[in-house]
Amino acid sequence: MGASIGSAIGLQVARPSQRVAVLCGDGGFAMACGDVSTAARERCPIVFVVFNDQRLGMVELGHQLLYGRTPTYGTGPIDFAALGRSMGARAILVDRPGVILDSPILRGPADGPVVIDIRIDETMRVPRVDRFVPLGAPKIAA
Repeated sequence: MGASIGSAIGLQVARPSQRVAVLCGDGGFAMACGDVSTAARERCPIVFVVFNDQRLGMVELGHQLLYGRTPTYGTGPIDFAALGRSMGARAILVDRPGVILDSPILRGPADGPVVIDIRIDETMRVPRVDRFVPLGAPKIAA
């Protein structure tokens, strides 16, 4: 969780002519979001896309697979767009369809980071992949 944030900064510095995007959940972003201030200070044009369902979904899934039950690991209502702006990034909160398309946020200058806080339905579950096999999940057929 959160490893993609720092990795993206390293990749952006290594390849300044290419724009880097990070796709992560709200829990992972919360763990490493301080690095957005580094991206802003270094003017790294990284796009941070945060899928925000206000819970630690992967932790819940792991518990469900291991123990057959899980407590709820809520993260509370965190406004990652406001947090991104406070660290020097341009940011947008996406809470309904069409917001990204109507916004100039990605058409602006690529002179610093952008945080896109996308509110998603907390009841949606991501597809399992083979990395969950060690936790007891069945292997997914190709």
